[in-house]
Amino acid sequence: MGNRGNIAGIEHNLAQVKLVSGDLKGALALEESAFRHWQGLIHDLGDRVTPDLVRGQAAGLNNLAFMQVQNKQLNLAQENYQKALIIWQQLGDKNGEASSLNNLGYLAFLQGIYPQRSITINGL
Repeated sequence: MGNRGNIAGIEHNLAQVKLVSGDLKGALALEESAFRHWQGLIHDLGDRVTPDLVRGQAAGLNNLAFMQVQNKQLNLAQENYQKALIIWQQLGDKNGEASSLNNLGYLAFLQGIYPQRSITINGL
């Protein structure tokens, strides 16, 4: 994975510490930086990107969206949860897909639009 992957992992862990300590803006900034490092790694690898790295990208989007929810950036969070969902679907990863759908459902609940939201997952 190289330095970018290691840095992304460290920043994600530090973001969790910031979150627990109540520094929501600091946690978001670290998660944003971690995701940028992950994106840079994927860009650098080009056609050598493995499915595991793509899974990491989807997980990174979920992590970023979670921090955006904590910071009341609900529209950005929705976009990132939806991007993650598409990746999970492309990978055929039903667990990841279910996680993203759960996150989108929770986000709809927070926005008070849950009566209008209905999603069917085929094959689960």
